[in-house]
Parts: sequence; C-alpha cells; structure tokens
Amino acid sequence: MFDCLYTFLFIHLDVPRQATEFQEITESITETSARLSWKPGFNGGLPQTFIIQYRTDSNVWTNTTAIPDNQAMEMNYTLTQLSPGTMYTAQIFAYNAKGESGTTSLITFSTLKSNGKLKQYTKL
Repeated sequence: MFDCLYTFLFIHLDVPRQATEFQEITESITETSARLSWKPGFNGGLPQTFIIQYRTDSNVWTNTTAIPDNQAMEMNYTLTQLSPGTMYTAQIFAYNAKGESGTTSLITFSTLKSNGKLKQYTKL
C-alpha cells in the first residue's frame, strides 16, 4: 500500500496592485522624449500589462501601447514624439484578466526647449 501526500496551493486571483515610485528620469529627458520608471505592484497572480497615460494642458489623455510586465523589480519606458519645451502630466496603471489597478499619483515633467534647455514655468 502506498501513502500519498498531496500539497495544494490556492492562489486567489485578483486585479493587479498599483505601481509605485512612478517618476521621470530627469537626465534622460530630451526635446522630444522622456524616460519614465516605476516599480510594478503584485500582479494579482496573473500576467499584467501597463499603460502610461500622458497629456499636455488639455484634458485628453494619450495612452501608450501596452507594456508587458518583464518581471523586473523596476521597469521603464521612453515616451517619444513629444513636443519640445512642453510640460506633460503622466500616470500609469496595470491591468490583467481580472481588471485594472488604480492609477498612480500624477507626475509632471517638461521636455527640453529646442535650444536644449528646460523651459521655466512660473507658479501663479
């Protein structure tokens, strides 16, 4: 007679957790691009994908193409075809087969002006 021992692991599948430490990498900003980085949250037990949303002073978000989770502790993505000397606002969220995480806090960054310098903004 054989004695069998089985171990079962039950994982509750859920929506992904919100990404953390979403930020621009200041030294990588050019006239037309900006590199953003973040730390992925728990994927909810399923493959997750990230979407970066960004905009200028309009209320219309532009979405990046889907960015698959590469299982790294920190991820980054370069936004391209941006306008020189322009301030942008950005946020990121993750999604999987169960749904979406919340968005991160908003970040702002400015692309370089055509002369290679950051545009200065005055607070009102």
